[in-house]
This record gives sequence, C-alpha cells and structure tokens, in this order.
Amino acid sequence: MQLESRQTWAKWYAKELCLDDERTTALVAMVSRCSQTIMPDCEFCGAQLRQSKAKAYIPIFARCTCFDSTNEWSMMEEKRELEMKSRSMAEWEASALDGAVKSGKCPSSSVGAQWHGVERGPVGKRAERAVKDWTDRVMAGTEKKWLYLYGPRGTGKTTMAGLIVQNAIRSMVDCRYVRWSGLLYDIKAGWSDKKLPDPIEELKRVKLLVIDDFGKDAGSEWVATTAFELIDRREQAGLQTVFTSNYSIAGASDRLGEDKASAVEDRLRGRCIIVKLGGDSRR
Repeated sequence: MQLESRQTWAKWYAKELCLDDERTTALVAMVSRCSQTIMPDCEFCGAQLRQSKAKAYIPIFARCTCFDSTNEWSMMEEKRELEMKSRSMAEWEASALDGAVKSGKCPSSSVGAQWHGVERGPVGKRAERAVKDWTDRVMAGTEKKWLYLYGPRGTGKTTMAGLIVQNAIRSMVDCRYVRWSGLLYDIKAGWSDKKLPDPIEELKRVKLLVIDDFGKDAGSEWVATTAFELIDRREQAGLQTVFTSNYSIAGASDRLGEDKASAVEDRLRGRCIIVKLGGDSRR
C-alpha cells in the first residue's frame, strides 16, 4: 500500500475510533513509518512486533502487551466511550427538544435561546439570574418554592419559561408547558366532545408544570375555580409549578373573579418566589 493510501486509511480509522486531533496525528505518523508487512516497534518498551503474514497489502498493526501500551490503549478506549456517550446524549437531547417544540410542550420562541444570551438592563439581568438559580435548584431537587415571573409584554418571560422546560428535558424531569388561555380552551372543547381527555387531570400530576400568560383571559367563577383547584392539587402533591404573567399576583388573581381571587392570591404569595422583569419590550 502506498504511503498516501496508508495515511488516508489512518485518518478514516481515527475517525471511526473518535480519536482527537493529537491522537489522529500520532496514528498517521505511525502508519507513515510502517512498511506494508512489518509492525512498528512499541513506542514505550521498544519491543519488535512480529511480521504480519496475512493481507500484506493492508498495514496491520499489532498492539504491544507491555504495561504502558496496554494502559494507553485502555485510556483511549475509555475516552472513545465517553465521546460516543456524549454524542449519543447530544443527539437524544436534540431529538427530545425538537419533539417537545412540535408537540407544544416547549415554546418555539425559546429555540436556540441560552441563559444570559440576551442583553438586558440591570433589572432584567437580576431577574434572569434569579430564574436560572431557581431552575438549577429545582433540577438538583433542593428547591421547594414555586416561581412567579411577571413583567410587561415582550420582556422575555416566555423565552425564560422555555429555557426552564429545556433544562427539565435535559435532566429527564417530567415537564409540561401550557398557555393559560390554551388550557382553558382545551377544557371547554372537552365539554362538547367527551372522547377528548381532560387536560387538567394530567397537569395535576406532572412533576414540573409551566403556565404561561397566567391571568390573561377575562375571569369568571369557572375560571377562578379551575385555577384554584389546579393550584391546590399541585400544592398538596408537592409538585413544582411556574407561572409567567403580565400582571402581579394581586393583578392576576383579581382577573379571576372576586369569589376565588383572595384564595388564589394567598396560595401564590405563600408558595412562590416572585421575580419581576422590567425594561422595554424586545418584540
């Protein structure tokens, strides 16, 4: 086999082994020193490796059995397994996130977003840092408080909600994202079509629930009762819940209706870490 062909083969083989640039260069250099049929000396102990008798047209490499050579080979195999695992995990995450966006379980506006990836004012930076720290504690299982994130339109509430969902997916935490108005619509749709599952039942059990635009729709006794029952059930079960809203807790609760407003407000105030976003709209 010609030198150029052996080098091409070595680069292909290095890629198959997922070797880094340094090890690839070393392998190409070793192949360049080889004849068609003679094995190279061990670079550690200097042992002469025996001549190949099979397939003389392919540079066949024998691995020395000395301690250093065996140890390096083991380290290379371990690194290769870690790289393959990392690659598989990255492919799984990409597939899971794509599926979550397509199914509506993650807002599309958060695709490609990163924590602290948007320039914000002092208030926005503090708010995003607080949300990121809360999310890290939830993924670590050390946070019991809920999160209530509110502020004017266009200040990034939905994007942050999406980042929370993405972190949950990567951490394999059962999570659902819903828009408050969409949830109310789905519940009403089930009234006329009994074959549709009741969406509220699943949301009472999911480990992490993110409710976007809470309090956006006009209130009524039914809306207030729905909100109270969902909040009460999740509180009793000790399940994590996130709310984003254009309104403060008092403002959102007032929009639910007079009968349940105070009960909902009391539950949220006692249960939530409250983070306010400020600044101009980025829309």
